[in-house]
Amino acid sequence: MAYTEKLTITDFAHSQMADGMLQANYPSVMTQIIPDFTFFWVLMLRDYLRYCGYGADALARVRSMTGTVDRALEGFERYMTEQGLIGVTPYWHFVDWVPGWHVGVPNGGFTEPLTVTSFMYAAALKAAAELCEAVERKGLASEYNARAEQILANVQAYCYDSEVGLYRNTPNTKEYSQHTTLWAILSGAVTGEEAGALMDRTFDGHVPVAVCSFSMNYYMFRALELSGRYNQYAPKQMQGWETMLDLHCTTWCENPDSPRSECHGWSSAPTYEFSAMVLGVYPTADGYKSVRIKPIVDCYELDWAKGTVPTPMGIISVAWEKRDGELTLDITLPEDADMACEVILPDGQVLAQTEATKQYTCKL
Repeated sequence: MAYTEKLTITDFAHSQMADGMLQANYPSVMTQIIPDFTFFWVLMLRDYLRYCGYGADALARVRSMTGTVDRALEGFERYMTEQGLIGVTPYWHFVDWVPGWHVGVPNGGFTEPLTVTSFMYAAALKAAAELCEAVERKGLASEYNARAEQILANVQAYCYDSEVGLYRNTPNTKEYSQHTTLWAILSGAVTGEEAGALMDRTFDGHVPVAVCSFSMNYYMFRALELSGRYNQYAPKQMQGWETMLDLHCTTWCENPDSPRSECHGWSSAPTYEFSAMVLGVYPTADGYKSVRIKPIVDCYELDWAKGTVPTPMGIISVAWEKRDGELTLDITLPEDADMACEVILPDGQVLAQTEATKQYTCKL
C-alpha cells in the first residue's frame, strides 16, 4: 500500500505545469488540467502521511514535496478576484457529473467564481499547513492557515445565502449543491452543531439541491462524519452503489447515469467506508502510531461485520455481531506493535486496549 501511494504521489508531482497546476491524468498521452484535482493531490499527500507515514522515510518524502505544494497553491493566487475568491481559470472547472451541469461545471461557473473551488482551496491550504508542521516548517504553516481563514471569510461574505441557509454555487446564482455544503464543513468554515444544522438544511428539501455522484461522495461521507450526521444520511448516499450492483457491475462505474467507464477509483468509496466506519478503524496519529476503533453498527442494516485493515505496523482485525440486543466486538492488534488503541463502544464506553487481542460486549 505504501509503495503504491508513494509512486502515485510522485507521478502527479512530476506532472506539475509551469503555472503550478498538476495534471488530472499522469502519465498520459494528453495533457488535461482540472484545477480542483490539484487540491486533491495536496489532500492525498496529507492522507499519505496519516495512513502510511511511519518513520523518517515518510517525513523525508513529504519534505521533498513541500516545494511542489507551495507552487501548486501559489498558482491559484493569480486567479484571485477582487472579492478574494478563486476566479475562472483557462482550464476545465469540472466538479461532478450532476444532471443539468454542463460538462460537470455548476451553472455560472464559466463566468464567475465557484464557491466550491474557494472552499477546496482553503481545505488544501489547511492540509498543507499540517504537512509543514510535520516537517518543522512552522512559519509556512502559519501563512497557509492565515490564507485559508481569509478565503473562508470572503466566501462567507459573498456566497452565503442567509435567507436559504445554504452556500450558493457562485456568488450570483440562486443554485445550491451538496458539494458546497460538504466543502464548507471539510474546510472548517462551519463546525460542530452549526455543521450539523447546515447538513440538515441541505437534505430537508426546502430548496432544490444538486446531489453528489460517485466522484464526490467520498468527501460527502467525510463531511457527514464531521457534522455528526453520518447515520442519518450516509445510507441515502450509498444508493448509487446499490444500483451498480443491480446492473451486475464487478468494477467501479464512472457515474450512475452512464456506466461507460468501469475503472474509476473515485467510485470505490465503499471500500473505505467498510474499514473506517463499519469496522471503525481510524488512525489518530500519523502512521497509525495511535488508532481509534469505533464501529458504526446501526447505519447500514447489518447484523455482523468482520474484516482486516492494513497499517504500517501490521494488520488490525475487527469483528462484531449483534444478537439479542447485545453487541460482541473482537479486536486483534498487530503483535508487539507500539500502537495506542482507544475503543469506543456504541453505548458510549471509551476504553484503552492494551492487549493484542480482546473481546468487548455491550448492550444496544
